[in-house]
Amino acid sequence: MAGAKYMEILAAGGGILSTVRQTRLASLETLMDETRPRLQRMFAHGTTTAEAKTGYGLQTETELRMLEALLRLDAEGPLELAPTFLGAHAIPPEYKADPRGLHRPALQ
Repeated sequence: MAGAKYMEILAAGGGILSTVRQTRLASLETLMDETRPRLQRMFAHGTTTAEAKTGYGLQTETELRMLEALLRLDAEGPLELAPTFLGAHAIPPEYKADPRGLHRPALQ
C-alpha cells in the first residue's frame, strides 16, 4: 500500500515469504483456529462453497498439515471447502542460493 513493488517486498522478507514462515510455524490447531472465524464470516455473508489453496509452506510436511486442517474444517461445515494445491509459487528460503536444489543433501 506504500507503493513498494512486489519483488522489493519479497526481497525484504515480506509478502509470500512472510506467509511461508508463519505457516511453517503454525500447528494444526493454530491453522484451524485462525481459519475457522474466516469461514464463519464467509458463510454469514452467503458463501456456501470456497476454494482453499494450500502451497504456503513450500514443503511436504506443512502441505500435509494445511490439508489436514482444511479437511477437518470441511467436515465441521456448514461451508464446503474445495482444497487446491498452489505449488511452487515462490522459491523456498532454503533454496534461495540454490534454486535448482543441486547442492542439497539427498533425502534419507
